[in-house]
Amino acid sequence: MRRNFSGRKKRNTQSKKPRVEKENPDVISVLGEVQENLPNTLFKVTLEEKYGGKEIICYLSGRMRKNYIKILPGDMVEIEISKYDPNKGRIVYRK
Repeated sequence: MRRNFSGRKKRNTQSKKPRVEKENPDVISVLGEVQENLPNTLFKVTLEEKYGGKEIICYLSGRMRKNYIKILPGDMVEIEISKYDPNKGRIVYRK
């Protein structure tokens, strides 16, 4: 650490490294449209036709909660679905 003129230590001012998303083979990314808000920040989402067009229950990812991203009915969202439980999903991005 460098010291400034007052003798105090100066923080490192280098920019943060870009976040790298790791590819998980057990997760499928799909697009859908929010149909309804449910209690406890759950959402009923209809998947696009090329993904089967079925309705699933989704919750917000931690980053979406942390940054207070609001989701309303009619929003297009990107969802991650586990191949082990295809009836639940995690909303990771609002388009």
